[in-house]
Amino acid sequence: MPRSLLPHPNYAERIREARERIGLSLDQLAARMGQSPSSQWDLEADPNEVLMCISLGELAGLCEVLQLRPRDLLSDGPVPAGATLALAELMARIRAYVGSHEMSLEAFEELAGWEVGMALDDPEHARDWNPDGLWDICQLIGVEWLLALPEC
Repeated sequence: MPRSLLPHPNYAERIREARERIGLSLDQLAARMGQSPSSQWDLEADPNEVLMCISLGELAGLCEVLQLRPRDLLSDGPVPAGATLALAELMARIRAYVGSHEMSLEAFEELAGWEVGMALDDPEHARDWNPDGLWDICQLIGVEWLLALPEC
């Protein structure tokens, strides 16, 4: 089941609170992000927007402006301090999963519900995935998804 369909904290409220904490208006945040005010408004109005409608790279940029870590924004509880899983290591774990299950890349992508081939070739392409996709892929391979979120 996709992350967006599971119960989770109100990410939209967390984004609004972080923006207000640093004293930015919605228009100011939008300008810093190079986005339209309506796009930023959507992030603060719909709790699923941040999971499904922005890339991991955009999430990292948003969190940098908001002065918080992506994993702190998206966590349901305590997140281990300091522990991270680099994108290159995540790709290695995907390859290991595919190999240990003797499946093709296409079969993995079908099972995961997401294309991962470009990211396997260049892990930076994973920054184009949305958080929901990262969660689905990490659930499949047994990895804590919050640790795989790219940092700011």
